[in-house]
Amino acid sequence: MTLAPAEVQVALEAYRQGTEPFGLWLWLPDYRDPLDYVEFLPGGVVGKRLNWTDENADADLLALRDQLKTAVDPAERADLFQKMQDMLMESGPYAPVLQPGLQIGLSSQIDGFVYNPQWRVDVSLISKK
Repeated sequence: MTLAPAEVQVALEAYRQGTEPFGLWLWLPDYRDPLDYVEFLPGGVVGKRLNWTDENADADLLALRDQLKTAVDPAERADLFQKMQDMLMESGPYAPVLQPGLQIGLSSQIDGFVYNPQWRVDVSLISKK
């Protein structure tokens, strides 16, 4: 294997076109729900980048994906997402490495700080005490 590091915007093009043979990427949620990770399954945004389509995917995984998209009961969703994770780890084209944590240090003189995983921080809410 030959490593070919590149600037993010350059590397993203090959990733998005599905021509990158191997990559190490960070995935941050687009919205606050685990359903965002269904994009890794066949037919999802990330799945399509690997040419992982309904036509070449396992029928059980497709059925699970479809259940995930409609389940509303929290306990059922937790069980389904666990099954999804197990199936991806067992036979998916991905090798999840880690989901990074986040540490934020604030002064006691700051008021109004609220962190959100999508837009990070609304600076209009921040003020000095």
